[in-house]
Amino acid sequence: MRFETFKPPEMLKSIVWCFWLLEGDASPTHPFTNRPPASSLVNLIFHYQGGFHMVSPNGETQHPFITGIHAQTDKFSDISIQQNFGIFGVFLYPYSVRMLFGIDASEITNQLPDLFSLLGTEAKQLEDEVMLCRDVHERIDVVADFLSRRLTCSRSHNIIPAIQHIYEAKGIVNVDELATQTFYSLRQFERIFKEYCGFSAKKFSRIVRFNSVISDYKRKRVTLSRAAYDLGYYDQSHFIEEFREFSGINPRKFFSSQAFEIFRP
Repeated sequence: MRFETFKPPEMLKSIVWCFWLLEGDASPTHPFTNRPPASSLVNLIFHYQGGFHMVSPNGETQHPFITGIHAQTDKFSDISIQQNFGIFGVFLYPYSVRMLFGIDASEITNQLPDLFSLLGTEAKQLEDEVMLCRDVHERIDVVADFLSRRLTCSRSHNIIPAIQHIYEAKGIVNVDELATQTFYSLRQFERIFKEYCGFSAKKFSRIVRFNSVISDYKRKRVTLSRAAYDLGYYDQSHFIEEFREFSGINPRKFFSSQAFEIFRP
């Protein structure tokens, strides 16, 4: 299996977390399975080889798109691929949904819309270009150009610095203070925040903190207890409970699984 991530060009760092590539072999008798946890990010995905199906925590099976979006989510899902596969993706900040596609992030929270439902014929043209690329670097160039063109036609919003601050603070924020700093009432702040992130500010911050524990543990190579403590989980039982809510399994099992190696930030 091959899994790689790639930094975005400077002009896209405000909306793109990273580009990524996943390739591997699979069959009906030896399927590739994975359990992506909850994520604050939106994932724009292109299946240039193979396909997959997804099972939600309530047991519902979905057979998603070839090209589409795995929206920001507060749930984990189980993925199964039963043929050789190649997947190219882009992790986007959630507010990019409003900026790139002109809809509220809350409209697609926990959903898997195909790109055609959002962009029509423009999506078909982009898909064709990505499928014809010879390697991941060409795919990055094609998708980066597409994102840049759509970004220049969009308008930013003064809620975005508050969202970016939550990422910088790894989810450890006071929502009331954050609302005050944006000069909105708490009610206005929450309404606009949900339009741009898909969740309330409190839940979004919880997901960002959960994702940050995984990132810090992987990057810093500290103990799991230390990674959790550094991000404000002073009660171990609360940490384990929240981790199970967002990943479906306890922390130690998660960090020994494939889901950790192919982490959805």
